[in-house]
Amino acid sequence: LRMVITLYNKKKFCFTEKKIKKKNKEDKVPVG
Repeated sequence: LRMVITLYNKKKFCFTEKKIKKKNKEDKVPVG
């Protein structure tokens, strides 16, 4: 069960990382 949770968390983490990277790319546009 612990392995499954770790695997799930890793997947979630990778997904979040991708989302953050995508957001950072969009945020690279100078504001103001």
